[in-house]
Amino acid sequence: MSNFKHIPVMASEIIEIISKTSADGVIIDATLGGAGHSKMILEAMPNRRLIAFDRDINAINEAKKNLAEFLDRVEIIHAGFETIGKEIRERKLEKGVAVVLFDLGVSSHQLDVKERGFTYRHDDAPLDMRMDASEEITAEKIVNEYDEAEIERILRENGDERFARKIASEIVAARPLKNAGDLVSAIRKAIPHRFQRIGHPAKRTFQALRIEVNRELDQVATALDESVHLLAPEGKILVLSYHSGEDKIVKNTFKKYFHQEKVTQDGRIIPGNVQATNAGYESSVRLVSVSAKKKPSSSEISSNPRAKSARLRVAQRQDFPHASGM
Repeated sequence: MSNFKHIPVMASEIIEIISKTSADGVIIDATLGGAGHSKMILEAMPNRRLIAFDRDINAINEAKKNLAEFLDRVEIIHAGFETIGKEIRERKLEKGVAVVLFDLGVSSHQLDVKERGFTYRHDDAPLDMRMDASEEITAEKIVNEYDEAEIERILRENGDERFARKIASEIVAARPLKNAGDLVSAIRKAIPHRFQRIGHPAKRTFQALRIEVNRELDQVATALDESVHLLAPEGKILVLSYHSGEDKIVKNTFKKYFHQEKVTQDGRIIPGNVQATNAGYESSVRLVSVSAKKKPSSSEISSNPRAKSARLRVAQRQDFPHASGM
């Protein structure tokens, strides 16, 4: 499959942050896609090695073409980023990772190729939405077999859809839904006309179904937790998210590791997030905020409208020595 486009979002900001990272180790692109970010990283950092993950074999095949001149410094793993802990530990690289980059969401190519079933712009497009075609759950299965309450939950939680209840009702009433056109028709019946003039009315529903099909939110939380513990001291995690559910998970995961010192009555300082074990207190991982949530520039949004909803969060790892006197 050719012309796999991956316009890297907030590329200049990401390259600047990674370039200033003092940690030694490999760079991980947890969401390879068409290798837009990976290629820019490898160009900017000629002495760095990169490990990339992707569930989509079509993306991997195209990424290899785009990274042809760098393949001696790249390892591509055909797996979702939820496996990041297992794969990196198998390579004995725990605490040997300088940067982990997540670009959540779906690539332009996946959206634009109707056979992939992500798009609402072709009525005859299948209701598929699987990033990994070997998986069993499709959007067609969800809209035709899940009960109304579960569909409503999916639309509300994964898509921030204000008309989730009515859309779920119309989807159930329209069964069987065979393609994107059937689903869009049900959505249009559910949403008042005055709201259909603000962007495509099916956008949030299709996003919500895609996230459910690929179990994206659960995997984000797992991968972020693993990544914190893979980082070398001073290593960084960068996450681009595209809707509030994703961003909330990123924010809350980072928050768990933010350092808050505690001072005992006798003046001892105990690092926050220290975990007690049978052997006493272990050294603690902490994340210190490198930046608040960042947004793309207006010029980038003009040239790449799909960047509009992107939000970038960054955190850095530091380790504490063993707490004394405990």
